[in-house]
Amino acid sequence: MADPGMGAVTGKHLMAQVVAGFQLASLRCAAEARMRARIEGQPELRRRLGEWLAGEERATRRKLALLTEAYRVDGAITPRLHKLGFVLKQGLRLPADVELFVRGSAERAARCVPSRSGSRLILLLDSGLVELLSAHELLFVLGAEIGRALLGHRPMSRVPLGDPGLSPLDAARLRGLERRQDVSSDRIGLLACQDTRVAAAALFKMAAGLSDRWAAFDESAYAQHFEAAVVPEAAWGLEVAGTHPTVPFRLRALSVFARSEPYARAVGAASWDLSTDGLEAEVERLLGLLEPDLSGLEGVAEEEAANRFLVDGALLLVAADGVVEPSEVEWLQTHLEGVEVGPELVRRITDPDFRRHALAGLGAKAYVLRNKLSENQRAGLLRLLCDLALHAGGMPQPELELLEEFRRLLDVSGELARTALRSAATESPPESPA
Repeated sequence: MADPGMGAVTGKHLMAQVVAGFQLASLRCAAEARMRARIEGQPELRRRLGEWLAGEERATRRKLALLTEAYRVDGAITPRLHKLGFVLKQGLRLPADVELFVRGSAERAARCVPSRSGSRLILLLDSGLVELLSAHELLFVLGAEIGRALLGHRPMSRVPLGDPGLSPLDAARLRGLERRQDVSSDRIGLLACQDTRVAAAALFKMAAGLSDRWAAFDESAYAQHFEAAVVPEAAWGLEVAGTHPTVPFRLRALSVFARSEPYARAVGAASWDLSTDGLEAEVERLLGLLEPDLSGLEGVAEEEAANRFLVDGALLLVAADGVVEPSEVEWLQTHLEGVEVGPELVRRITDPDFRRHALAGLGAKAYVLRNKLSENQRAGLLRLLCDLALHAGGMPQPELELLEEFRRLLDVSGELARTALRSAATESPPESPA
């Protein structure tokens, strides 16, 4: 579909405003709110997270310094882009003005930050994004970025899975928070464009980097990519292939939101298919297909069982082939909190008896987890072990065999286990163990 021009984003349909008095912050999804509250309730985790985010904030400030090199969008030179700011302000009933800057870059990203006075919302766009999307699609992306700013979102996906200051479960929760943040901000993006097909096309183009020249986007066909990721046809242990599940997941979550009470109330509609509770329950179901929900764990002992399962599982994975390379020692030192990594540990985990004793210990931990977590939740825990295996240096046959043992201990079906492995391989590409 060719870019229809600004006429398509200034007609009656897209100029429809959210109803007067509607609070955009009310669209924060329940799953995000619960996870944020859990993090806020852990002072030490909050402190460590604050230290990590301070570095991210410095990186953001450096990026904003590029505004001096970016083009400030004005009506005389780029009238179509300039008008997007007015459409967003009016459609979302924003009290602040929206100001756009375009940076010459082949990247496909956008970022929104409030000005120091709070009177403006500043949107920094890469020219690669502007060239890729239609004006209508840009409304969705920019609306979602405004949502991130209004809801105070932070880029949690860059939290290292094995940060020495975070337990494996804490790191997993922080990464999971960003997925929930996406759900919330996408809802505000949908209010900005008011068309799920347009939102879906924008998400697809940003993920694939393909313009209308190459792709005849089909929303229903792309949604099946999510189904393929969560309902695999082949058995656990076969070669992993498939698409990145995150974008199809966001598409599904948006489709559900468009039929819900909160969306109807935001646009002044009188009827809806899903109540607010029904919407949040469906989002929880979709999230459960992609990641672990470990909220069923209660108390220090149960959380320790999950953490020990992950730590001991990581040690087993590193030693799965009987040899611990220097790069793997460095990886353990960086990624496992509270574990003294040295020659004695290397000797111990490469001892032939270590695997037998360690697996026996994991059996006791798995017993606790089987009694506290659903199968989907246990599959999510297996997903974390897949992440650890990939980040520790790949997935050779001995590690696949060990993951199969973990699958049996956790009593996870072959289909769900393959989902965990597929999701880890497509969403968390391997990094250097050093």
